[in-house]
This record gives sequence, C-alpha cells and structure tokens, in this order.
Amino acid sequence: MAEINLNKIFSDAFGYNVPVKMPAIEKAPLRAEHSNLGQKMYGEDLFGREFFMPVYIDGTLVPFAVIGCTWKKTFVSTGMPERGGTVKELISIDDYAISIKGILVSPGNEWPEADIIQIHNLFKKNQSVPMRSALTDIFLSGKSDGDSFDPVGHRVVIKEISWPEVSGIEHAKPFAMTVESDLIFDLEI
Repeated sequence: MAEINLNKIFSDAFGYNVPVKMPAIEKAPLRAEHSNLGQKMYGEDLFGREFFMPVYIDGTLVPFAVIGCTWKKTFVSTGMPERGGTVKELISIDDYAISIKGILVSPGNEWPEADIIQIHNLFKKNQSVPMRSALTDIFLSGKSDGDSFDPVGHRVVIKEISWPEVSGIEHAKPFAMTVESDLIFDLEI
C-alpha cells in the first residue's frame, strides 16, 4: 500500500496546511472526552488513529473532517442627517453556514468509490438531516444560549458539495461540503 500524506492532499485540495505537531506540554491535564453538551470530542479513523472533533451527518462519520461556521445578522441602517451616524434595526438572524472539508481514504490502493457514493447519497437527500459535532452542538441545539439541549434540533441541509482535483492519488479523494442550519420552530397562532 502506498504511503498516504494527508497533509499534502489537504494542502493541494484546499490551499493551506493543517498543523502537524502539537506544542509540548510538560504536565498535561486530563482531557475532556465529551463536550459539556455530551458530544464525543475524539474519534478514530479507519487506520485506528485518534483525531479531534468527529463530525457526523445523518449518523455517518465524515472522515478526516475540518469544520468552520459563519453566522450573520441582517440590519437596515437609516442615516440620521441632523445628528450623524445611523440607526440600525435588526431585521433577521440568518441560518448558520457551515463548511466541512474532508478526505475519503481507502485502506488499500483502490479508489474509495463506496465512500464517494455514501457521501453523494447524503447530498442527494432532499430534506434536512441531523448533524452532530462538539462545535455545532453549541448552536444547532435549537437554543442560542448554549446551555440547553434540544434533541429535535441539530438539523442541516446539504447545499453544495465539491470534489477538488488531486493528481497522482488514486486511494484518497478530498471533498468540501456547504451545509446550512435548519432549525425547527413551533409556530404559535
């Protein structure tokens, strides 16, 4: 089996390097195995290596995932000609935009076709799906204060998926997903 250089694949696909070494700590404190909201902080890849902050979409582990989130507010600013400056009126708080990047890796030298199909089948679902990670549990719980847990929340829609080009690697395929929160609201009339 050929040696897999995940850092090179990630760098070629997404344009930046992931950290390869942790700083030395003389006496490390015990680590937390679960977040305050109960999500696992560590997972294991198909090679048995431990990694930080696993991401699950619809119960499927997203392999070698890194995750980023954006949340925006929409304001209307009205100029104040007599006083200078503006008055800002909050119109809405947008959905969370979450980017997930990962690499599908076959344990042998074959193309990871079954894994590509599995990720593609997640994308083809035309409904919201549950997403769990220590980071997204904080704001996809359906509550914004971070100290309540709502199992009905944690839903996203997969809006986009891309498969960046990587040359010369047949047993690893990077991908990037954009998902958006789909919080469930109760309408009271």
